[in-house]
Amino acid sequence: LEIKIGKSLPYLEHVNKLYDIKPKLINDSIFLEARDELNSLFEGEGNLMERIMTSRKQKELPYDKIEPRFLKAFTILRKRTKKLFPKLLPLHEEIEINIVKDQPWSAYNWYLGDKKSKIDINTDLPILWSNILSTAAHEGYPGHHTHNAIKEELLYHKKCQFEHSILLIPTPEAVISEGIGNTGLDVLLSQKEIAQITLDQLCPNPLDENVDRLRAQNNAWKKISGFSGNLAIFAHVDGWSDEQLVQYGLDFGFLPEKYLRQQLKFIRDPLWASYVFTYSIGEK
Repeated sequence: LEIKIGKSLPYLEHVNKLYDIKPKLINDSIFLEARDELNSLFEGEGNLMERIMTSRKQKELPYDKIEPRFLKAFTILRKRTKKLFPKLLPLHEEIEINIVKDQPWSAYNWYLGDKKSKIDINTDLPILWSNILSTAAHEGYPGHHTHNAIKEELLYHKKCQFEHSILLIPTPEAVISEGIGNTGLDVLLSQKEIAQITLDQLCPNPLDENVDRLRAQNNAWKKISGFSGNLAIFAHVDGWSDEQLVQYGLDFGFLPEKYLRQQLKFIRDPLWASYVFTYSIGEK
């Protein structure tokens, strides 16, 4: 309410009052360790960034393959969720997919009520087959869609807690929600299973890939999950320009400029600027 009536709060106080969290800068040494690990995992010619970009290019899906691959991923994860938690999913829940562009996020779950979700997939950046399973788990099973459908069924319908008919974004609940989204895939599957299913079911040319290398790459990328939080603090506390933020990211040698600029859209957005920490802190 203070923010709504125009009261200006320091950025980190703003984050704390909305989400009840106290984000801190992550030491660059964590990202440097991840860089060394990535350097050993991406083979080929050129520096690390060039090798990563070559790998990403090989993993890009054509536009007409994006929706079918996501539908397959949702089917796999829904089946696994029902197997591990037979009584968890409400009856008649469902997901629809919408391909969009010009958004600050990579994917978004619009919970429609009646145990239905519309999940937008943003194509501002290329969609990689190697990321589909984690995105589908985060937004769908057992992530946001599952979380919201269960809350609607148990808290709204069965317990008549009508406040759960409203989905509020800038609240401490978002930390729980994004934590569930980020950890959900690891609840369903082991790291080796994630890599194997990705290659067997979602990769167009699985014989060209190696399951152990993909698993190791996935683990290495996880170590930089809080990087966008550093960008947000430098932007909103230290007043860095976009060019300074991009250069900071490029200096590590593993994040493409296009990806960094997409991140800046998110942390510069008035709604999402304070939200960025809910992912990494929620996961912890």
